[in-house]
Amino acid sequence: MPNLKFLRLKRYACWFAILFLFVLQPGHDGCATSPNAVSVPAYVRRGLEVEKHFAAYSNRLARYYESLSRELKQRAPDLLVHLEPPPVIQHGYQILPAITFDADPETAAYAYPVAYSWPWTDRLIDIQLRDIATSEAELRRAGSADSSLSRPALEQLALNYRAQSRRRQNIDAHVQYNHLWQAAIAADRAAYDQATALEYQVIERRKIADQLNHLGLKLGVRVESSTSSPAVRLQAREALLSQQINQAFSRMNTPGFVQLENTNDEWIIHVPLFTDIADEEFVNKVKHIIETTWRLTERATTFRVELNVAYVPGYTLYGEGNLPSPGQQIDVARHLQRFPSGGAVLTTGALTTHVQDHAIVLGPHTIPARVLAHEFGHILGFRDRYIRGYKNLGKNGFQVTEVIADPEDIMSANPQGLVLPAHFTSLVQSGAKTRILPVAKPVQVKATGTAA
Repeated sequence: MPNLKFLRLKRYACWFAILFLFVLQPGHDGCATSPNAVSVPAYVRRGLEVEKHFAAYSNRLARYYESLSRELKQRAPDLLVHLEPPPVIQHGYQILPAITFDADPETAAYAYPVAYSWPWTDRLIDIQLRDIATSEAELRRAGSADSSLSRPALEQLALNYRAQSRRRQNIDAHVQYNHLWQAAIAADRAAYDQATALEYQVIERRKIADQLNHLGLKLGVRVESSTSSPAVRLQAREALLSQQINQAFSRMNTPGFVQLENTNDEWIIHVPLFTDIADEEFVNKVKHIIETTWRLTERATTFRVELNVAYVPGYTLYGEGNLPSPGQQIDVARHLQRFPSGGAVLTTGALTTHVQDHAIVLGPHTIPARVLAHEFGHILGFRDRYIRGYKNLGKNGFQVTEVIADPEDIMSANPQGLVLPAHFTSLVQSGAKTRILPVAKPVQVKATGTAA
């Protein structure tokens, strides 16, 4: 299973350049081709079709916004406060995502497998186009009605537009996600074949757990019965699958710059972090999220992460006159090579937030705080506790699939996942450089005075 190093954005950028080399026929049914498109990989060709579809949908939403704005100005100008222009979705250097803070985690539950693909993204766009058409019809009816009847309709349309605008951002995130991971699958099919096989094992184990639960049995609680009983066979298979899954996830790759400091009652994991993000408030927010999430006390011993942040100005990385402007597309792999060695990196310029080498590369889309802390777990050397596999859809590219193996673990990227004592135990045992501070010795004060 790949460990989020698997993407070379340079490779993706080469395919994306095909936008300028090939002319696609209208439509988004996956069948449109051009004479030169035969040599273009299916996932690239299908992605370009969806990009065209998304652009048409975005233009339709923008035109509807203008029509709605004009009607509100004429008939209910006080309702304009509910309306915001379509946000410009910008990708590139120094574009920062908004960070949302999760609700308190509730009882963990296994999520169903989820899948992303170009056909599914197309379907999301079609749903929104139908919604816009309905809104346009409602707007026409409101425009022809008297003011007493039109105002409630206009107010509802203004409020609905906010949700329509948010859904557009979500679909853009789907588009960028597919570009990123379908390119990764194409670049390393063998690794993703292994990940897909592991995904099937996780799904099988979950089905067995459901069967045992139906029999009134819990995982890990063995029944004493004949070896031929269904319960015993299920438990034996579940135990084998768990061993294989845990073995796949147990490998760590903690970088040498991670240092552990041990005192009487505390373990501190020191991580140097270089960043070229000039927004100090944003960087401090990231630091706070990581340090508060990666902290717990177990049996009177505190384990915590301490980030040592060093700001590296962009002009230091690129030199005068070569610094990319905000929003400019960059070669992320080359960009990361400009940073000093010996530390993690926090930077920008990705299509969607991910970890590449020892860097958290931020995309433009909103990211929950817990997911940001999950990405930092990769910097410490932990693997995902979910599996990203795939299915070959032929002319439609790949379907990217994700299955959570352990919803209680923050490395599952589940909103309910937590930092567990096992994480810090693994770090202590990982062989990371450790500095054990000497225990303070009690000071003995010599007695003074005259002997009796």
